[in-house]
Amino acid sequence: MTMTKTVAATRLAREIPAAELAIDQALQATSAVLQTMLAARTAGDVPAHTGQVAITKLIQSQQALVSASSDFLRVHRELAALGRELMAADYGECPPIKGALEIGSDEALAA
Repeated sequence: MTMTKTVAATRLAREIPAAELAIDQALQATSAVLQTMLAARTAGDVPAHTGQVAITKLIQSQQALVSASSDFLRVHRELAALGRELMAADYGECPPIKGALEIGSDEALAA
């Protein structure tokens, strides 16, 4: 069974925002973990270095999620362009056109 352009566009219009939201929710969840870890360390009677390796690894995981988010926004942008090219569908609010999400860009760093 083949998938029509309309069916693919409809699925992508639903799945893309859900994937973007999931990445943001993962960032929120890891931020909550970090906040709890730091609160436990500052409130507890423990040395300042306690849990430092875990905190470092958590920050690295957050950086990976931010990178994944940027990459997925690029995917969204490319699929939206493809959808317009094929006149299949509009994928809703899309990330900015090339430039704003490029590594090293001031806008990307602020986002």
